[in-house]
Amino acid sequence: LRPVFHTSLLEPYSDPSKFHTHASPEPFSLANDPALFISSFHDCRKVGHRYEYLVRWKNTSDSEDSWLLLSDIPNTYDKLLTRFHRRHP
Repeated sequence: LRPVFHTSLLEPYSDPSKFHTHASPEPFSLANDPALFISSFHDCRKVGHRYEYLVRWKNTSDSEDSWLLLSDIPNTYDKLLTRFHRRHP
């Protein structure tokens, strides 16, 4: 067997270096914004090879909850994360 496909699926080559590149957004970090404090964790999910946590921010309602990558959560919240995983194995 040989791989066969219709010629209508072919497209001309476009050199990627000719495309306009967009600047990457600044990386998010809780350490850079002292006004943001995590009050609690409410859920956890795996997206690809990464874990995200649904966080509740201090002095906000549940409508302000947001998903954060584990890598974006400072080590200062390790105890809070451990407590969350004990309650939700």
